[in-house]
Amino acid sequence: MVRIRPDLVLLAVTTLLGAAGGPASAISLPKGEGLSTVRKECTRCHSLRNIANSDGKTPEGWREHVIQMTDIERRPENLEAVVNYLSEHFPPWQPPQ
Repeated sequence: MVRIRPDLVLLAVTTLLGAAGGPASAISLPKGEGLSTVRKECTRCHSLRNIANSDGKTPEGWREHVIQMTDIERRPENLEAVVNYLSEHFPPWQPPQ
């Protein structure tokens, strides 16, 4: 009888997800002031893919969203850097005219 080791199954699945562009793969966001802070603050809970795939927001919308998701209001300089970066590079989506 063949025994399947759960630890090896988990290792195989995580390796395949990474190779297939899953959660372990890197996402490239536009370069700009605040990007390193966005990476540090936003990837505590989710990948940068969430930002790259977002429909964008107004500066006020990003501020509310980031405060709701994090404790970043304790670090006002980081809050401003994140909101400024996201507002500049991910404004609300507009359909082509």
